[in-house]
Amino acid sequence: MKKLVTTPLTRSIYWATVNESKGLITGEKKDVTDNAIECVLSHFTYSDAFHNVGFTGYEYDKSNGDGVITICAFDNRYVAIKKDLHEEMREKCLKYDEIVREGE
Repeated sequence: MKKLVTTPLTRSIYWATVNESKGLITGEKKDVTDNAIECVLSHFTYSDAFHNVGFTGYEYDKSNGDGVITICAFDNRYVAIKKDLHEEMREKCLKYDEIVREGE
C-alpha cells in the first residue's frame, strides 16, 4: 500500500510503499517532506477560520500515546504546540476581537 510515512532516523516524510502488517517500508520511497508541510500550512491558511480570525489549528492524538498535540497557524506564523497553550491563544484572540469591536 502507498502512503505518507515518517521515520525517526531521518525525520523526513516519505511517499512510500508500506507493508502495514510488518510496519516496514517495502518498496520505493520518495522524500516529500517540504511538499507535505507546504500542503498542511496551505490547508490552514485557506480555511475560513484563518481568514476570519487569523488563527486556526488541528489537533490529534500522538501515535506513541504521549497525549494530544495541536498544530496551528496564527497570523502567518506556524507552530506545533500543546493543547492547553492552543486554548489559551484561542481565548486571547477572541478577547482581542471583543476589545476591537467595543472600540468601534
